[in-house]
Amino acid sequence: MLNVFIALFSEVIKDDDVQALYWKMMAEVISEIELFYLLPFQRRWQKWFPEVFVSLGEAQIEIEKLINEGNWNINEFPEMKQNLLNKLKIQQK
Repeated sequence: MLNVFIALFSEVIKDDDVQALYWKMMAEVISEIELFYLLPFQRRWQKWFPEVFVSLGEAQIEIEKLINEGNWNINEFPEMKQNLLNKLKIQQK
């Protein structure tokens, strides 16, 4: 396993878009582990492998930016947007 990560990091250093390539390779390694090293019942565990992985910090920053610029239209999908603001703990001005 260590050899895999050494190979990944050597490939990452060669490319210009380092962060994107790193995450792409990390996803490939994780998907390989999921497919070949886990039993079927382990693959279905939602706590280990959620359907969607989201960085809340990036979402908060982007939504706050949209609100400050006046591009956050609350009239479109008002319930969904209010739920999103509540979950991200953002106070709308």
